[in-house]
Amino acid sequence: MSFHRSALLLATSTFLLMQAPVFAQSTKPLVEDAVVVAEKYSLMEGVVTKVDARTRTVVLKNDQGETQFVAPKSVKNFAQIKVGDQLNITFEIGVAVELLNSKGNIRSEKQTTTVSSANSGEKPAGSVANTTTVITDVMEIDKAKRNISVKGMDGEIHVVHVKNKKLFNQIELHDQIKVIYFDEMKAVVSAPKK
Repeated sequence: MSFHRSALLLATSTFLLMQAPVFAQSTKPLVEDAVVVAEKYSLMEGVVTKVDARTRTVVLKNDQGETQFVAPKSVKNFAQIKVGDQLNITFEIGVAVELLNSKGNIRSEKQTTTVSSANSGEKPAGSVANTTTVITDVMEIDKAKRNISVKGMDGEIHVVHVKNKKLFNQIELHDQIKVIYFDEMKAVVSAPKK
């Protein structure tokens, strides 16, 4: 078993399967006229082949072989994990862009983190989502690549690809835009399908 996979499973078992308060129902930005570009990756998928309640060890099997990890005490609902259950860990990232009807030099940045988990007695599940909303000025436009360059709060220039051609054609130099970056890691233990 590789160190990377071990670290991933340990991190996942530590913060994604634990009982935590639910702070929000949705982590996707709800921005009118925004264009969202999102990608979803499957980080880990496997079937539970062994559960040792005494040592809190779970063994998973997938196409790459077997992997085991020890769930810390913070993992709630551990007793609900059964042999044959499916574990899926996914990671989703995305960007939403909205053109604001103003010009100026006002820049702002807001970051939020949302943590959710399964209710007591349910199969372990949870997610951690981060959202960063930046209002900034368009510093450069690359018409050939449909990219805009914006200045972040850190003073660095960041390039954002605008997928929607109609929206891109409306953006002018020094326009203010809202850019929402989001990412979410989710782990779900589910019973096998019958």
